[in-house]
Amino acid sequence: MGPTTISTGKTSGSVIAKGGQQLSTLEEWHSYAPPKGRTHWKDGRSAKENARLWLEAAPDFPSGVAEVLGACGSVGNIRSWSAEPEARVKFDEFPGEPANLDVLVKAEDEKGPVVIGVEAKADEAFGSTVERTLSQAQKRLRQNSRSKGVERIGQLAHLFALDLDRREILDLRYQLLTLTAATIAEADRQSAQRAIVIVQEFVSSFTTAERRAVNARDLEAFLVTVFGHTGSIGSGTIAGPFRMGGIGALYFGKTETVI
Repeated sequence: MGPTTISTGKTSGSVIAKGGQQLSTLEEWHSYAPPKGRTHWKDGRSAKENARLWLEAAPDFPSGVAEVLGACGSVGNIRSWSAEPEARVKFDEFPGEPANLDVLVKAEDEKGPVVIGVEAKADEAFGSTVERTLSQAQKRLRQNSRSKGVERIGQLAHLFALDLDRREILDLRYQLLTLTAATIAEADRQSAQRAIVIVQEFVSSFTTAERRAVNARDLEAFLVTVFGHTGSIGSGTIAGPFRMGGIGALYFGKTETVI
C-alpha cells in the first residue's frame, strides 16, 4: 500500500493552545508553555525550533509530520486537530513527575480519534538508560520507603513485557519508554484506537552528526528490542502497526527538518 495523502485542511478545529490560551507567536508559546530548562529556549535547539516549526505551519501540520501521517496507512484525511505544547501526560497512578511530551496532538479523521505524541530533538539524547534510571530509583527507595520509582519502572516493564535482567533492556533509553507509555495512555483516555509517536529531529550547524547518529541507534534499538521491528527508520517513514494494550495500532515515525 502506498503513502496516503494527508489533508490537514485549514479548519476552524485546528488549534495550538495551552491551558485554554491559543498560541500564535513564539512569545506566547514561551510564556505559556516554556521548556523545563531555562537554557533550552534558544535558536538551533529543539524547544524553540519545534515551537517555530508548528507556529509557522499552523493551521496545517508541519510538513514533516504530515509526511509521516501520510506514510501511516490507517490515518485518513484529518478533519480537525488540537496541539498542546509541553504536555504533562500521566501514564500510571504513581505520584511524581508525569511524562512531558513536547507536543501532544489530538486529531480526528473519518475513522475517529488519533493521538500523536511528538518528541523534538536537535541532538539532545533520549535521557538516561533504563539501568541508570533504575539504579537512581533504587537509591531513592533506600532513602525513602515511600518512593515509587522502582514500582513505576516495574510497571513499565510489565506493560512492554520487558525482562529487566536482560542487558539489552537495561541499555534502552528510559525516555522512549515513558514517551510511548504516555502516548498510549492518552489514546486510551481519548478512546482512540490509533496512536503515533513521532520523533522530530532538527539538523543545523548547532548539531553534530555523531550525536544524531547515537539518537538514531537508540531509537532503532528500542524498536527492535521492544517491538521486534527490523530495519532502520528514516525521515518520513513509519514503523508499525504494533498492538499495545487496548490500542489497535501503535506507530512510530521520524521526520527531519534542516534549519
